[in-house]
Amino acid sequence: MKYLLASKEALETFKSTEVAAQSTEKVQKLAKLMKEEDISIYGEKIVVYLKDGERYILDGHHRIQAAIQENKTLEVIEVTGQKAMQMFKDKVKQIDSGLFK
Repeated sequence: MKYLLASKEALETFKSTEVAAQSTEKVQKLAKLMKEEDISIYGEKIVVYLKDGERYILDGHHRIQAAIQENKTLEVIEVTGQKAMQMFKDKVKQIDSGLFK
């Protein structure tokens, strides 16, 4: 497990595992809170899976979209291998099978 600070540019390279599933209303609400510098939205972890040099979003899709919109940097947790399987087994299996390429 590794902690990273990801800028807007880095966040834009992350691959979604929930394509087109983000609620526009929720993203807008989070973007507003980010703009207001409300730290409560940073309590939950944003988790990405590193595989073959690509980062796949396991948790935090809405917050990532809001941060991109507001040009904010986010702290993310990067997981690999066994830790990723422990945390998000089904999504990791889908990624490993090539579903999100």
